[in-house]
Amino acid sequence: MSRSLSVLACCLLLAAPSASAARIGDPGSSRAAQSAAQSSWAQAEIRYVVNRGLMARTVASFRPPDPLTQRELATLVAGLTRQPAAAVANPWAPVTVAQLDARLVRAIGLAGAAKTISGGARAAGLAAPSRFGTETVARLLGLRTNHPARYDDRELLPSDPVTRAETAYSVSKI
Repeated sequence: MSRSLSVLACCLLLAAPSASAARIGDPGSSRAAQSAAQSSWAQAEIRYVVNRGLMARTVASFRPPDPLTQRELATLVAGLTRQPAAAVANPWAPVTVAQLDARLVRAIGLAGAAKTISGGARAAGLAAPSRFGTETVARLLGLRTNHPARYDDRELLPSDPVTRAETAYSVSKI
């Protein structure tokens, strides 16, 4: 149990520099791409994932408010893990926030930590939902953002389809 938590703590420390790196703009971007990115709250994160070839070919073609599809998630996870993309039963189905958290936590090797957290909650007598461990790990790593109160309409529930902008935010933190 303490090994999983140690791994989680190390990941938190390692995530700090990459979070600041995600805010650095690419001076080589075109004006059109930059203005398209500025239309989203996650503009820096979108540039970051596009520049690394993880999502979309260009910032201008990113489509921040669109829901992420199962096919896009499989391709994204393959890019992160450098593994072949997994087969997807329904490639056009939207991905929920809970599904994104679970897949990203597994992709970075912290499924064991998530299971330990869930087990600890249940052992303490809590009626934790099945997503509790992966959601907790995702939040501890900063893969989820808590939008400011004035933008509360952006806040997604675990069962809501996740947007491509939210996905870019999460991936940039990895």
